[in-house]
Amino acid sequence: MSWKLILSIPGFGRIKKVVDDLFKRLKDLENSFHLFEYRVDQIYRNVVTALMANRTPVLTLHSALNPENMIPLGELLSREADSASIAGAELENDPDARFAEPVTAADREYLSANRRRLQVTLDMLLSLPQGQGNLMVVADLATSCLYHPGLRACFPASKLIFVGSEQGDLPASKDTDIVEWVPGFSAETGTIPLPDASVDLVLCLEVLERLTVDPMQLLSEINRILKMGGRLLLSTPNPVSWKAAVNVLTGCSPLSYGKFSRTRQPGLGHVRKWTPSEVETLFRAAGIEPVLTTQNVHHRATPETIRGILQATGVSNRLSGDTIFALGTKCGEVVDRYPSQFYE
Repeated sequence: MSWKLILSIPGFGRIKKVVDDLFKRLKDLENSFHLFEYRVDQIYRNVVTALMANRTPVLTLHSALNPENMIPLGELLSREADSASIAGAELENDPDARFAEPVTAADREYLSANRRRLQVTLDMLLSLPQGQGNLMVVADLATSCLYHPGLRACFPASKLIFVGSEQGDLPASKDTDIVEWVPGFSAETGTIPLPDASVDLVLCLEVLERLTVDPMQLLSEINRILKMGGRLLLSTPNPVSWKAAVNVLTGCSPLSYGKFSRTRQPGLGHVRKWTPSEVETLFRAAGIEPVLTTQNVHHRATPETIRGILQATGVSNRLSGDTIFALGTKCGEVVDRYPSQFYE
């Protein structure tokens, strides 16, 4: 990172006078311009990384040039990112009546990893118009039944249709007048087993990244079952989040969920990550007008240090959360069944 780039980070201009004095003294000592350029960069790195680590910067000429007084930028970024992560154990003692009690070890693991994401999802659903009476029909595509109590609380008078989920042992699940269980279907080759224009809201949570062949098949089917003006809420990991940028800057893979599992069955993992702009393209091709936001559901927030570095490098912080949430409204029929951006 050049010294000009570092000085552009908000808050670091106050050290310029002191550092400039060091540069003048250094220039008087150096005969080589190239060596001087290198030392200038070293001084700025030492001072800035000290400030980032909440330490008083060392501003003597000898100490400023001492590499031992400098925290490597990669180490600093990794430390900041790790401090912002939310561990599943932190949430285990956080009771939330919107979730069913997990029974199996797999359920406990799932809820531990996804509790915060589902909480954000339910909070977003609460802000949606509820419709009139029991005319509202909500279809959920293959989400765990662990969050069904919260979904019912969001839509107390609505009919809930769970497509491809295992039937949970919940009181609301027994009321067949307001709950319907529909068998699963092939998201990329089959049709959703629901009538045309029969649903007001479709939930498609953490499904898109698992599709391998034809994602527009699923989006086209969602368009078919939605009423005109109906909504689609979709969530998917953000591959261009601030955390992904940090991973790239520190020489790591930007892809989360990159580990293979000894127990996972073929076809159940994350196959392709979609950027916010790509999700918008998919929605519009499917005749659904999107509004996107990103949230940090696996991290507390974007650390200010990292936010400043990304801002200085010209990386937008507007959609840098670790998870994409896209809320779309059906405005017409499918526009482009095979968008050239994604299909050969």
